[in-house]
Amino acid sequence: MFYPDCMAKADGSDLKLRTLDRVWLQGRLRMWGRWALVRRNQGAAGILSKLICDPTISKAALQRAKRAMTRSGITSEELQAIFDCIKGDRAASSLLFLSDDEGVMIDSVIARVLGAGQLNIVKEHYCHRKSCYQIAVERHEKDPSACLRTYQNRVNAWLSSAEFALFKPLRDALKKDS
Repeated sequence: MFYPDCMAKADGSDLKLRTLDRVWLQGRLRMWGRWALVRRNQGAAGILSKLICDPTISKAALQRAKRAMTRSGITSEELQAIFDCIKGDRAASSLLFLSDDEGVMIDSVIARVLGAGQLNIVKEHYCHRKSCYQIAVERHEKDPSACLRTYQNRVNAWLSSAEFALFKPLRDALKKDS
């Protein structure tokens, strides 16, 4: 007969991260999303890093950076997402972007831990900056067999399970590097 040492409910409540752990992980994933978005185009990465080094960003510097990024092949949606990240988070945090070493490490942990479905959801949410609702609407438009609320619940469950699965390996990888 099997006698467990600990008991848990079957509702998945024991698979949720504590608040501080969740905030730390989501912050790292947001930084990884920005890093992944910028690193897809190497020309834009150099331009953006020069722009961020300045304590104040002038309108002329912003226009030069925008023209250079457009010439380097980045799409207008990606460019808008990058500038929204900078504009929204510059005052809130000095940790806008990851170094290349940290970005590659987080990228390898994510690729190792997550399956294809969860990886797509995480990329849509953190790289392309889509809300859970937007992801659910896109899924519902592709396959309207279930209601929108069902897709919202699924996306939330997939994201929370992906975050839970990523927390320990990511924490261990970043601690080992520090």
